[in-house]
Amino acid sequence: MNRNAQTLYSPIPKTSQAKTTGAASAESDALPALATGVRLYATKACRVNLDGGTAGATDVYLPAEKVEYFPIPASAAGGKIAYIQDSESGTLHITPLSE
Repeated sequence: MNRNAQTLYSPIPKTSQAKTTGAASAESDALPALATGVRLYATKACRVNLDGGTAGATDVYLPAEKVEYFPIPASAAGGKIAYIQDSESGTLHITPLSE
């Protein structure tokens, strides 16, 4: 996305994931290589690291019951999203998007 125009994204069929967040960092399944963005929804607040690896307390905060959209960094194309609960376990819904 650039500052002058908003990029429109479409869900990539049959690629959504539902992952349980817990006290230890975990990773999603690999995202499709053509994914340029991701839609995230969490039933309970959690932290996400879009570059994969390990998620921790200083990573991006995803509030409970709010839909958030993120571009996928080029370094994470075809990679995984790391996630961890904020204070209690819940479900993180991950939907890869393409332009």
